[in-house]
Amino acid sequence: MKRQVFLVAIAIMLLACFVIFKYALILNNQNNTLIRNIDDLQKQVSFLTEKIESDKWSDKLNVLIEENKLLKVQIEKLSQQLTGFVSKKEENKPLLKQRGNKGYIIRKR
Repeated sequence: MKRQVFLVAIAIMLLACFVIFKYALILNNQNNTLIRNIDDLQKQVSFLTEKIESDKWSDKLNVLIEENKLLKVQIEKLSQQLTGFVSKKEENKPLLKQRGNKGYIIRKR
């Protein structure tokens, strides 16, 4: 009788060990899955962060391009004003210029 109780107790302990071992394997698999999911999420977060940063740079680049266009327009206006100023200055010069004792020469326009 004692021997049967002892064998039943051992059988129950072995069954409990098997259940605990099986539960530990299930938890380990879930843990590994969670770790993989976390790694995937970290990769996605880093990718999105890089994309956001590149979008910020893209916005800054677009602003610089617009400023560059405005500066080109201003340079063109200043160039036209300068050309007008130079042409007015040229108009005020006399057509005849004295060259020492050689006489006068006609300026080209």
